Amino acid sequence: GHPGRFLSPLLIINIGMLVVANWTAFKARNIKSEFAESKYIGMCMGFMLQALICGVPLLILNRDNPPVFFLVSALMMFSICVAILLLMFVPKILLAINFAKETSSQQRLHIQECIAESTAQKRTEGSRVHHSEKGL
Repeated sequence: GHPGRFLSPLLIINIGMLVVANWTAFKARNIKSEFAESKYIGMCMGFMLQALICGVPLLILNRDNPPVFFLVSALMMFSICVAILLLMFVPKILLAINFAKETSSQQRLHIQECIAESTAQKRTEGSRVHHSEKGL
């Protein structure tokens, strides 16, 4: 059969998941970075967009040249996967290493401060939304 029958649903699902991920990252933008990766998810999605903008035209131009088509698609997949893994795990590993160097009382204080900042930002944003809804 025609590959478009299989690729079209995959494309729709991928675009839908990117939209959901962007929406979730936007909602979680004020959470302290120790508890959330929304900044890194945004960077990952930006890198995916760059890879697609550069790679898709090359794939289209080389669709009749199987070795080049395979090489470009493999490099796109590899670079996207490496970028996602590095952006998701390296910051958390570095945070864990620095956290392990603290004493238990410093760790407890650090966690309490992060929770207090995250909840204070959420309360402040919630009151802004609440007040703006009253004005409407």
